[in-house]
Amino acid sequence: MKPVDTTAYREFSAWSHSADSIVQQLSVDPGQGLDTNEVLWCQRVYGRNQLEVTRRRHGLAILLAQFKSIVVILLLVAVYLPALANVLRLADPGVPGWAIIVPASLFPVLAAPFVARVS
Repeated sequence: MKPVDTTAYREFSAWSHSADSIVQQLSVDPGQGLDTNEVLWCQRVYGRNQLEVTRRRHGLAILLAQFKSIVVILLLVAVYLPALANVLRLADPGVPGWAIIVPASLFPVLAAPFVARVS
């Protein structure tokens, strides 16, 4: 195997050049392509030209991932509290009332991940 001249590959952003200038800079014949040594060197340095195979995510997992943002959680709470007050027919329970109502109503949701881990 002959050594590969790698100077043309360093600091070269192919996306910003035309196809003709890339062919000229890399000294490649478009009809033949790279020789075996150059291909092996590029694969060793840059890796194979393949996408990683990832496991498919379930639709419910994608939906639940949307609720990791604090902004989304705050918006949900802003909608949840007045709706809860309306359902319970509360005019304004005040701070002590909300301090009891909110944790009690959210307990099943908050406890579910811990119950799932145990069982």
